[in-house]
Amino acid sequence: MKPKAPAIAYRLMTFPLIFFWVVQGLRHGFKHGLPAYLRMRMPIFGSNTGAARIWVHASSVGEVQSITPLVEALLAKQHPILFTSFTATGYRTIVQNFSNRVEHGLVPVDFWWFCRSFFRRHKIRLGLIMETELWPELLYQASCNSIPLLQVNARLSKKSSEQPAYIRRLLLTTLGYFSKILTRSERDRGHLLAMGVDPEMIEIIGNMKVLRADRQSRPRLLQPDYLLLASSHEGEELEFLQTRPVELNDTLIVIAPRHPERSSSI
Repeated sequence: MKPKAPAIAYRLMTFPLIFFWVVQGLRHGFKHGLPAYLRMRMPIFGSNTGAARIWVHASSVGEVQSITPLVEALLAKQHPILFTSFTATGYRTIVQNFSNRVEHGLVPVDFWWFCRSFFRRHKIRLGLIMETELWPELLYQASCNSIPLLQVNARLSKKSSEQPAYIRRLLLTTLGYFSKILTRSERDRGHLLAMGVDPEMIEIIGNMKVLRADRQSRPRLLQPDYLLLASSHEGEELEFLQTRPVELNDTLIVIAPRHPERSSSI
């Protein structure tokens, strides 16, 4: 049975959004030293007769690093992998971690022509989508190509279930493209159920980011005790330092920004 298409309003909205995506893609690509970023996200034609691959998709650097042990395990079992990211920094992390051991790329813009071309270009037998990369058109086209999809380390905030009805319907339709949703906790499962997801689709497997940290045996970053400000955005570091409690004035602060290229400006 053919899967249910995304809401017509969403699909119509993607036409005027193309201009925005072009501008954003050009800016993002040149800002992060990947001029081909826009071209990679807007495949026009595609044909591929190579071996069927497992498609792994993670948004940016943190998600790429979190799912890397799973990709390594799949490679150890001789499974060919297509590994995509949404950001230029995520893409470079994939290239750095795996070189030519995987086929690496960027996820297409969520427009029907580019998504259809993406699946014509890549022969995929299974898709593993990390966390909240819920692109309606992309996942719909995957389903139209009979590709089983697993949402890995799935999470959904309570705020998502409180969105206007048309957004909740779009989210529920998109979640329906997955064969299985592997979530982090009972809390995440509750949010998914509140959205209307079939309980049979949901399985709690724990947080992959935490499991990955627990299984790594590495020396401490620094010997003294320190407070880690992790995944911070521009302005948040200064705001934290200006408002930190007085008892932390003598505590060493370690800053790990969301975007590592901001290190020099910090």
